[in-house]
Parts: sequence; structure tokens; C-alpha cells
Amino acid sequence: MNRQSKDLIAYLLSKFEITLEPIVVIKLVYLGELEAIEKYGKRFTDLKFIHYKHGPYANELHNAYENRRFSSFSIDGKDADLIAVAEAIAEKWKPVIIGGGIQGLINKAYHTLPLQETSYNDEIDFEKYIGNKYISKIVIDKKLSKRLSNPNIRLYTKKELQGGVDEFLGQFN
Repeated sequence: MNRQSKDLIAYLLSKFEITLEPIVVIKLVYLGELEAIEKYGKRFTDLKFIHYKHGPYANELHNAYENRRFSSFSIDGKDADLIAVAEAIAEKWKPVIIGGGIQGLINKAYHTLPLQETSYNDEIDFEKYIGNKYISKIVIDKKLSKRLSNPNIRLYTKKELQGGVDEFLGQFN
């Protein structure tokens, strides 16, 4: 993982006031990849993501996070577009995660086009999605609709997620 990737991930993590589980960090960075490709036509990091049973997985990121290799960072001289991606991902997902809605994050990552078009245990080829303005959207096809009928898999609407956040934050008012 190059220095810019480490700094961008550390910057993203600095936006949260809580310690995140590795699975959450991996999904956030994956969604950062999709947002950077969708908005700016470039990758957020240089990480290798594979299609794993619980969605996109980056072993190098998992190991680095577990070994606390993201404590210090510098965004000086970093790509302003990618810094904006880190800020947008944090702003979008922080209320959901703090509100305990990590399943929505996991579902979102799992049902994106790059993951669904990649075979199990294969590396996700982000380069083929450069220029695709819809790669971060949830994908539902006949194969997925069968999976989604599984009671153990739940997709949440934006309204449901916000309702959970509002309910959680209401405890403190």
C-alpha cells in the first residue's frame, strides 16, 4: 500500500470518533473506491480487493488496520479530489455507523456492480469501471432477487437508515 493510500485511509478514519471494526473500514474504503471512480475517474487507493463471502475484502488493509498502521497522516500535497471522497464517505456513513447500522453498509458494498460482476475469490478489476457513473448503485437482477428473498439478508432504504439514526440520536436530546 503506497503512502497516499495510507494517508487517505487515515484521514477517512480520523473523521470517526469511535474505533471501527475491520469489516467496517474495509467496506468504507471500498465505497471510497467506487465514489472516486464514479466522480473523478480514478482510484481512491492502490489496494487489491477480492470478492469474498461477506463482500469486498482487502487483506492488506485488514492487516494494516489491525496492526495500527494508520495513526499519523498528512494530506498536504494529496489529491484534492480524493480528499473530497474521504470527506463525502465519512459524512454519508458516519451517522449510520454510529447509529449501529453497519449491516446497511455491508449490504450496500455487497450489492454493487463491481462485486457482483466479479467471481468469488477473484480480484475486483476497478479499471474496467472507469467512466461508469453508476458503479456505486445497488444492483438487483434475477440471481440477486433470489438472494434478497433470504430472510438473513436485509437491504435498508435510506429512509429506514435515517430513521434508525434519528431514533438513536433522540436518546441524547
